[in-house]
Amino acid sequence: MRYPKERKHQTRRRIITTAGRRLEQDGIDGSGVASLMKDAGLTAGTFYAYFASKDDLVATAVADQLRAQHANIVAQAAPGRAGLEQIIRWYFSPNSGTTLRTAAPTPPSSTRSDAPRISPSRPTPTAR
Repeated sequence: MRYPKERKHQTRRRIITTAGRRLEQDGIDGSGVASLMKDAGLTAGTFYAYFASKDDLVATAVADQLRAQHANIVAQAAPGRAGLEQIIRWYFSPNSGTTLRTAAPTPPSSTRSDAPRISPSRPTPTAR
């Protein structure tokens, strides 16, 4: 039985939404495909009709959450330059949970001594 495109879209959306919740709650390693699909009310075999791998789903779920976060931040900000200043002030405020150190972290694969680093006292990357 073939399902209409809208149903396929809704199922994919449900998987992504469920993955977003599970990843936030349990992290990547704590969120297996089987348990995630069970939470979504679907069989584990259905997963591969929508995603090539768990990594594919993780990338999609993270991108989805970043898009939603961006839309929410922009919707609450004033228009123009004033809004940009609001966003920057919020992003770097002590209550946002973001610091210069966490704003642009060096990826784990960049552990060479010459990799650019961001320190709280220097807001721009410099090579060491």
